[in-house]
Amino acid sequence: MCLPGVTGERCDRCLPRWILVPNRGCQECDYCVHLLIDDLDTHYMNVNVVRRQLHEVSVGVGAFNRLSSYQDQVSDLRVSTLKYLALNQFRLWSKAIQIYYSLFNREVFFRHSFLSVSKMEYFIKIL
Repeated sequence: MCLPGVTGERCDRCLPRWILVPNRGCQECDYCVHLLIDDLDTHYMNVNVVRRQLHEVSVGVGAFNRLSSYQDQVSDLRVSTLKYLALNQFRLWSKAIQIYYSLFNREVFFRHSFLSVSKMEYFIKIL
């Protein structure tokens, strides 16, 4: 059997809010000690609440940083895409100009050839 206020299989622990007094067993703490322990328990709970809130804030900051990074990447991709589209548009215009120039040269060649043939026929008729 354990001394008053002592607990455990080997009678080596005190009940909550009791203190071990050597060779006398456990003695209950005074009322003012209970008030201090209550205050400490309240502060401990508040610290845990603040700790959870800080963790949530840090998760929120991490998510914000990731979203900010994604937004920067999207902006960079938008600029690159617009540059690519402008270059592609330039290539299309360049190709259209090449085709137009080629057709224009053919028409000039054929008109020149036709005029040359017509001139020769005219000279032949005159002679």
